[in-house]
Amino acid sequence: HPENVAAALLGGLVACCQRQDGSVIALKAAWPRALRIVVATPEVQLETRRSRQVLPASVPLASAVSNVQRVAVLLEALRTRNYGVLAEAFRDRLHQPGRCAIVPCLEQLLALRHPDVLGVFLSGSGPSLAAVATRNLPAVAALMTGTFRDAGVNCETRILSVHVAG
Repeated sequence: HPENVAAALLGGLVACCQRQDGSVIALKAAWPRALRIVVATPEVQLETRRSRQVLPASVPLASAVSNVQRVAVLLEALRTRNYGVLAEAFRDRLHQPGRCAIVPCLEQLLALRHPDVLGVFLSGSGPSLAAVATRNLPAVAALMTGTFRDAGVNCETRILSVHVAG
């Protein structure tokens, strides 16, 4: 998983791909310091293998196009500080829909609309969910915790800053 290693080494926002020869291109982009991440991790076990098994072997072209469009919008929104489009940029059609059946509260939190929440997405293959916000972070954390609690699931919530390496 070169994207995990690259992000850990470089900090901030890292885009990467693997070349045909196995080498990796990793490009660091600026992450706006104002954007914080609230991560809610439910107390459930979810093996990556199981999380991958719920994904389809192939995806419709429209879903692939939708995701590529949203990656472009996400990168430009972060660069231009246009945070009002983040919720749409996080709208995934490749891996999040299939995982709604195995990640508690995923569907409810992806649909979350609140003035302090800029967007929500599944963190990696799950089961953690991440919300992006600039203010009222404890209230966002409480909202996420309450959603899990209402579903009968305990969770740990953390308010994080993205590490921006010098």
